[in-house]
Amino acid sequence: MTPPSGKLTLQNAASELNCSLEQVRRYVREGKLPVEKLGVQWFVERRNLKAFKGGVDNPPGEDILTRSRKWREEIKNNGRAVNVIELLD
Repeated sequence: MTPPSGKLTLQNAASELNCSLEQVRRYVREGKLPVEKLGVQWFVERRNLKAFKGGVDNPPGEDILTRSRKWREEIKNNGRAVNVIELLD
């Protein structure tokens, strides 16, 4: 089935995210990536994929990695106490 306009198959979403099809299915099962079922096939809206990626072409989780490195440097340099919840925001 050809994807409707503005939608991607899960395989196409995996290619765009540079990850495996199984990883995309995991994101879907965990509720991280919204999908829509048309007939017997699942589709991801392109805007949902862009939102999932954070609007940029970074691998998932890169943003949290960048933030954690920043916090690590602050802790090393200042001995600052860290609110773990702030790291996840």
